Amino acid sequence: MKGKKIIIIGLKIFSIVLVIFIVGYWLNCWFMSVYPSFLSNREEIGEFSPMIKEAKRLKLNYKQVVSNQNKFKGKHVIWCVQSKENGEAFYKGDLNKRLFVTNYQWIPVFGGSKHSSCADMLLKIEQERKTSLSIKVVDVEFLHKLE
Repeated sequence: MKGKKIIIIGLKIFSIVLVIFIVGYWLNCWFMSVYPSFLSNREEIGEFSPMIKEAKRLKLNYKQVVSNQNKFKGKHVIWCVQSKENGEAFYKGDLNKRLFVTNYQWIPVFGGSKHSSCADMLLKIEQERKTSLSIKVVDVEFLHKLE
C-alpha cells in the first residue's frame, strides 16, 4: 500500500515537471520568434521618433493644412488615412479630404474594416494644391504606419 502511494506521488510530480517543461519550452519558442520583430520595430520607432514628436506637438489637421497655402510644407503629421491603390488616399476616410501619396508604392493599402475606416500613419506634407476641377488635395510622403 505504501509503495503504491509513493509511485502515485512520483507520477504526479513527474507529470507536473513535464507540464512545466513543455510550457517553458513553448514560451521560449514563442519569445525567440517575437523578440527579433520587437527589436526591429523598436529601431524603426527610434528612427521616426523626432518626426513623431514634431507631429504630436503641431497637431495639424487637414483643414489647417489646406487653408494655409503651403505654410506647413515639410512638416510631419500623424493622420488617420484610408489608402487605396495608385496613391489615392483620404484623411479620416472622408472622400472630400483627398491626399495624394507621392511614394504610394510604399503605403499599405487600408480600405477600412468593420471597426475603422482608416489607420494612423506618419506623413510628411509636400504641398497643398488644387486640381483642374478646383478640388483641394494635399500631397504627402508616406513614412510609417503606426501600430
